[in-house]
Amino acid sequence: MDYKYSVDGSEGNVYTVILKEDDGVFNLSCGCAAGSYGKKCKHKAGIIENILSGQINDVSKSDFLGSELCIHYISLKESEAELEQIKKDVKRKTARLERVMAG
Repeated sequence: MDYKYSVDGSEGNVYTVILKEDDGVFNLSCGCAAGSYGKKCKHKAGIIENILSGQINDVSKSDFLGSELCIHYISLKESEAELEQIKKDVKRKTARLERVMAG
């Protein structure tokens, strides 16, 4: 089954995001520059977030949650959150080192 969504871009453009589901396998495509090359884009991510939050309910959330697409997306979000925490830790430790070095 194919689901078609119109997504507003940040520059006022409207992009078409297509979610394809075939026997529990989900794929996303987007008409934006990044999406047209198969890259992750905020428009595709927005569709995933809307499915997970229940704002899009024409897709079976229970089927989607077990899909490879969803599992990898959630894993990426967790890794991004960990990375942000590590960046904060590095800044904090750098500031401490600079204070000690300055005497």
